[in-house]
Amino acid sequence: MTRALLPSLASVASLLAAGPALAVTTFSGTLDDDFNNAGNWDNGLPTGVTGPGTIASGATAVMSADYLMNNNGSPSVTPITVDGSLSTGSYELQLRSGGIAGSPDLTVTGQMTVNNGGLIDLAGAAADLFLQGGGDLTVENGGSFGASKTVDIGGGSILAFESGALMTGNTADELQLRNNSTISFEVAADGSHFTLVGSSLQVRLGSSPNLVVDFLGTPTTGSSFDLITGVSGFTNYLGNGSGYTFDPSNVTVTGLDAGQEANLVYGSSLTLEVVPEPASGILAALGLALVVRRRRP
Repeated sequence: MTRALLPSLASVASLLAAGPALAVTTFSGTLDDDFNNAGNWDNGLPTGVTGPGTIASGATAVMSADYLMNNNGSPSVTPITVDGSLSTGSYELQLRSGGIAGSPDLTVTGQMTVNNGGLIDLAGAAADLFLQGGGDLTVENGGSFGASKTVDIGGGSILAFESGALMTGNTADELQLRNNSTISFEVAADGSHFTLVGSSLQVRLGSSPNLVVDFLGTPTTGSSFDLITGVSGFTNYLGNGSGYTFDPSNVTVTGLDAGQEANLVYGSSLTLEVVPEPASGILAALGLALVVRRRRP
């Protein structure tokens, strides 16, 4: 007599709790590098039906049209992960949750570039940006950055803004800068630059995040540059405490003239001031005093 083996009640309960397996779709560039070509994805373009989309490591994707979420078009809400490379071209990558259940996060572990005319638009209660595992997101001149909720930069990852990058909306939750993460700003010769605009934004600093500011032309001594605005506080990486700052050894400023140095001011914004080096200030004061003496009758 053959006996059928019946699953235990515990295993049945476990299976029911797990629910149906989520569909996924992976871009491998089977036909070409077109992100919007469904044939390059093994389960079609990422949607709420085909599942979260992943650009495979080693694959290169380039957008050829806008990609809009359900409450602003089609397809429906789903997260996208960039393990390989993604360039927006002059198009919009829009991940929005709106009133729809789902977490349309954008996660970059590879390389992503927002090109001139391109836009990333992350909005809604659960649309966050994660840079992890050495992921690199660069917003080029003319590219637009929109992330209304959390921006989380992990260790070894870089968020870089060229001088002509544009801000869309504001970031309202937290900017998380973990240990060995990097946020980078470029300042044009005329002083123009990207400002990350916050709204009650909590800047959370790990023990060793990096700040890079690259001047493409020598700035004027006494000038100042708002890098991040709308800040509610500078806290530790857990969001606790106040008054946390970048370690000076992790701040790199290039393009200053001899006799200049950078000073960071923390308040409702993170502002970089270009000031005289202490020795230069002393020499300038001595020189002024000498001139004054010489002019006395």
